[in-house]
Amino acid sequence: MKHRRNLFTAIFVLALGLVGLAYGGASYCYAAEFRFARSLAFPKMEDKQVVLVAVTLPDDVFALARQDFADVRIVDAQGREVPRIIRRAVSQKDVMVRQYQTLYPGAAVKLTPHPEGELEVVVTVPENHPPIEGLRIATPLTNFEQSARVFTGEDGAEWQPLVKEAVLCDYSQWMNVRNLEIAFPRPASRHLRIVFSEPSIEKAREWRDVVRRLRDGNEVERTEGTRVERVPFRVDRIESWHDVVQTGKLEPQQRETSPAELRLETDRSRKATVVTVKMGRRPLVGVIVETKDRNFRRSVKVEVPDESAAGRGRHVVAEGSLVRVELPGYRREDLTITFPEQRAEEYRLIIHDGDNKPLEITGIRGVAHVYQALFLIEGASKPDRTYRLCYGDELADPPDYDVAAVQAALSQRLAPAEAEVGPAEELAVARNPLRWLTKSADTAAVLIVLVLILAAGMGWSLYRAAGKFPASHEE
Repeated sequence: MKHRRNLFTAIFVLALGLVGLAYGGASYCYAAEFRFARSLAFPKMEDKQVVLVAVTLPDDVFALARQDFADVRIVDAQGREVPRIIRRAVSQKDVMVRQYQTLYPGAAVKLTPHPEGELEVVVTVPENHPPIEGLRIATPLTNFEQSARVFTGEDGAEWQPLVKEAVLCDYSQWMNVRNLEIAFPRPASRHLRIVFSEPSIEKAREWRDVVRRLRDGNEVERTEGTRVERVPFRVDRIESWHDVVQTGKLEPQQRETSPAELRLETDRSRKATVVTVKMGRRPLVGVIVETKDRNFRRSVKVEVPDESAAGRGRHVVAEGSLVRVELPGYRREDLTITFPEQRAEEYRLIIHDGDNKPLEITGIRGVAHVYQALFLIEGASKPDRTYRLCYGDELADPPDYDVAAVQAALSQRLAPAEAEVGPAEELAVARNPLRWLTKSADTAAVLIVLVLILAAGMGWSLYRAAGKFPASHEE
């Protein structure tokens, strides 16, 4: 009987220990389970008491860390975690803003039609008018091409050429292309002379006149003629523009990045080109398509794997158009597709070709946000200050830091010192299977399984003990 009491006590203590480990998993030293680390190098700084430091997260952090960056930590030489904030890097820079002002109607205008088919427009603006760096011509016409020359002069008597030839056009019957702006190589004076060549436009529609002569009900003669409708070029409004410098607002920093893998396929059933790229879970906000082709406009959509469907489905994050038009006097290019930030491993671009020849895609570039870890250190100039960037613990809980001082430094717009990261070091860590079990499954279910295992073990042990030590008649 004494042996059975000792055995039961040992099993009970073991059960308490296992249950304690199950609940104690949350207090396990997470630093011991980081899989990767990078050393941090600081630039020479003044011996200040407290310094704000920024660490730009390298690409492998996005690929190996958790989606919410919960396992990205800053650790000092003693293994203590330093409170940090992870956010998008921002910058503020001056921007050029184009401002427009109406010249006509309003300013003094003189129209002179010339016998050779040109229309001359002389505009004189008030003396206090802003600098004129270009013109925008407003017209209600479509499907036309019109050339123009621009001259300027100080007194309105002697003219110097400013723009030798500009092309105003609208090609809407073929594609969505319209250009009504004339950029100047230098600012003009308050006197402008605009010469429109051949101010009448032949419409594409033709009229056919047919005259038939009949004799005894039979056609004996037919005369056919063609009339082309001509519409005079009409100017509703002339606007000038000038660029001004304005202080820009804080904008997230962006950088271009190359894919780890690129694959091209032709989907004949959908008449489309499918481009698949792997971007290593970087925080992408757009992709840029590289091609040598010209004069095209193709619709495109971007898809990413649907996490709710366990990777078996996809959903569309962006739809747009790829455009490149190069014509005499006109050029337009837009090969960037933007979308809300994504941390997907793989992106699929579906470019609709229709019955056209597929575009020759030479490459894809990603446009990604820049993320930084910001924290405070004391005695920045001391040589014994050693810090590391640690990451790669998929079971880490989000840290609960007191970051009020870091937020105060950011609100004062203190310029942080940039720390450089060293090469990635893979750490040899001992896995705690019980921690994985408690993190990956419901805690109550885990405890029930543990109790059943312990009960079975205890029953078997009691059965073996009873066989080795049979009860005496006196007991």
